[in-house]
Amino acid sequence: MVKTADLLTPPARRDVKTMTSRLAELKAGHHVSATIRYEKYGVFRVEGQASWSDCVKNFLVGGLTIESGLKPDKALLALAVGGDDVVSIGEAVSANYGEYESVRELIDSVGHGDVVRATFEQKPYGQFTVTGIAVQTADRAVTAVGSMFLRRAIHLEVLGTASEFNLATPKTLVWDVESSGIA
Repeated sequence: MVKTADLLTPPARRDVKTMTSRLAELKAGHHVSATIRYEKYGVFRVEGQASWSDCVKNFLVGGLTIESGLKPDKALLALAVGGDDVVSIGEAVSANYGEYESVRELIDSVGHGDVVRATFEQKPYGQFTVTGIAVQTADRAVTAVGSMFLRRAIHLEVLGTASEFNLATPKTLVWDVESSGIA
């Protein structure tokens, strides 16, 4: 089994050739694991079934674009399709909220910088798991992992803190209200 720190450690270099080859053979429904880096959310891994979007003409995993024209998206660091490199969703869903009365209470206990594994279910993407560093707004109103709001998680596992895993913690979430058109 791959260690969490290894899942969230960016490769020394992006292997674009291998990712492009895997994308060329990818079909909707294939189980994939994509390691992605977004500035706001740091490095995270999303695992689930690939889905094809007729709207944007791209493959997505958990609603996140992994390619454009069968070339790896710039945020995509690594891609595994099936096989031993992919952690199955069944293994990933191991909620540790026995001491909590609800998933909501567990979510409320998550702090900025905690390493979490959260499972979501959303049509048309099905069930998918995101492993990464939890990031919050300054007022703690929003906690997210890999751009997914934890409030929407159906299962959650707190794996530890970023410092325990020697991982860089992203900054507190701030949305640029002026450029987004929100008044």
